[in-house]
Amino acid sequence: MSEHSFLDQALALAARGFFVFPIIAGGKTPAIKDNLLRATRDPAVIRAWWVEQDPILGAERHHEYNIGIATHRFGESGHLLVLDVDVKKGARGRESLAELQLVYGDDELVTMTVGTTTGGEHRYFLVDAPAASTASRVAPGLDTRGEGGYVVAPGSIVDGKAYTAQGGTLRAAPAWLVEAAGKPAPRTRTDGNVVCLLDMQPALDRARDWLLDKAPLAIEGAGGDLTTYRVACDVKDFGLSELSCLEMMAEHWNPRCAPPWEWESLAVKVANAYSYGREPPGVRNPTVDFEPVTEEEAEIPTEQPEPLSFTRPIAFAGRDPPPREWLVDGLIPRRKTTILTGDGGVGKSLLGQQLLTCVDQGADWLGRKVVQGRVLGVFSEDDTDELWRRQRDIGAPLEKLEGTSWWSADDLAAGGCVLMDFTREHPAGKATAFFEKLRRAIAEIRPAVVLLDPVANMFGGSELDRVQVTGFVNRVANRLCVEFDTTVVLIAHPSVSGMAEGSGRSGSTGWANAVRSRLYLTRPEKDQSGNGRILRTTKANYGKLGAEILLEWRAGALHLKLDKEGRPVDPALAAEAAFMDALRTLIEQERYVSAKDRASTFAPRVMRLMSEANDVSESALEAAMHRLLERGAVRLGTVRKNRKDLDAILFGDAAAQKSAAECFENHNT
Repeated sequence: MSEHSFLDQALALAARGFFVFPIIAGGKTPAIKDNLLRATRDPAVIRAWWVEQDPILGAERHHEYNIGIATHRFGESGHLLVLDVDVKKGARGRESLAELQLVYGDDELVTMTVGTTTGGEHRYFLVDAPAASTASRVAPGLDTRGEGGYVVAPGSIVDGKAYTAQGGTLRAAPAWLVEAAGKPAPRTRTDGNVVCLLDMQPALDRARDWLLDKAPLAIEGAGGDLTTYRVACDVKDFGLSELSCLEMMAEHWNPRCAPPWEWESLAVKVANAYSYGREPPGVRNPTVDFEPVTEEEAEIPTEQPEPLSFTRPIAFAGRDPPPREWLVDGLIPRRKTTILTGDGGVGKSLLGQQLLTCVDQGADWLGRKVVQGRVLGVFSEDDTDELWRRQRDIGAPLEKLEGTSWWSADDLAAGGCVLMDFTREHPAGKATAFFEKLRRAIAEIRPAVVLLDPVANMFGGSELDRVQVTGFVNRVANRLCVEFDTTVVLIAHPSVSGMAEGSGRSGSTGWANAVRSRLYLTRPEKDQSGNGRILRTTKANYGKLGAEILLEWRAGALHLKLDKEGRPVDPALAAEAAFMDALRTLIEQERYVSAKDRASTFAPRVMRLMSEANDVSESALEAAMHRLLERGAVRLGTVRKNRKDLDAILFGDAAAQKSAAECFENHNT
């Protein structure tokens, strides 16, 4: 920009109704104190900021300040809500924006748009009442700037790149967006008998002095994320609102960090401190030691709770829903809870650790595609050394596991790992301090998947109590999924009945009912080597039920079972081969079986007990029977035996049998 164009742009924006203020040249930090309070549309004030007069020499000095736009005001009585589409460091802003456009229509978010220097967007909207400034509340990667916030205006230059106007007419925000952003938090807070006003001048002064002189600085590679979170928690405790905390840290602390945080990233850290910190704002404010201020004295109106929000299906008419997302294709849905059960010593923890490794590395898990991301494993039965040895056998180089974090049994002595207790005083369950620690860790790490192994050590109730089990899954596991946009996998031991019936159920049916997907790892009954495993899908709300994956233990890890040609065994073909082998034996013995599931001679039920079944489950044999019937490899007929006509499954035509036999050749090992 030329030296005069910053001033010209600021004046033009003010004439359109925007409240502007100067930002340091080449950066995003306000160039004046109390920038939001002093933001203005007054041309005289704006000229004084950008043009410095020298009364002695009679000369002018034009400052190349960038331009800030305060979002808490617009025009005579309006307000702004700016939707920040974040794409930095893998943020999903554009994906989330596309998903919202699929749901609400492309036109809903068409408005005045500015391209940011990092490839994202600022979409400006008008609102009648102040909206909240939030981080990823609307959707992952979609932040909002409203009350107490600001954005960098088009024409400003940061790191040599310009914020660019991309067209569009400023329009009113759709109602659903205003609702999703929410209202600004009140400038007071109550907690028990303690009440204090936030953002009072003494608290602001104390926080500023502490940030300048005593607050530890964030250093990349030396726990910078955690340091930033703790500093924000301390500033909150002085009695500052979230937005004041953000502005204070950005001005007095962040420039000295190595490297300084981007504004948006710092905003997320501060938001986490206010969302997940255990203490309310102001606990270290001296005023809490005196008589509490009542709502009446503080002139704070008591608001009635808003009614439930509803979705009207008619809004989706004529559009297709967004595709379902999977963490592991067809097996583990994203943002939901899955439970993996298995007999003792079968390798559940190993398989779970392999899952974490594959998600971290973006590698296939058991031949299925995964979504890559950070991972967190909470292992309450295995110490760190065992996890280390197991990881070595899994094979991924340790130096590549940048996104993996473990909590192990080494730390059990520090207070246990129960996430929810059920006591006489709290029959519905009460989250523990360990649960709060886990939430804070997830808030910092932002993993794509959280593995809890085993859930029995973390559930403080009775596994036979359906109410307690359902409460735990909903208020712990499912809550984490929703709150942190993650996937939770629970490792559990099956009950005796669950092992006997082959379902893998664990205690109460609440475990099965409350999760969206259930996997069961077991050993084949007649496996001679002891290395065989079967992973069955025993519940699949969004996928195929009854699917099986044949595995084998090799060199310390679980791998897909291979045929004699070294190819992964196809469970469907293996089931068909077992069905044909068993049928051949039955016909030779003149034991005829039926395709009717209520008959005592129902083929899959009879074959399941035969050695020829090769540990294929009854459900897999039934699915194989239907496929073979459809292809003509077997057919339905009648045979006469003991002067009676019996329903029977017989071999089909020779061509179909030959085709089937060729398919089975490499799987009949």
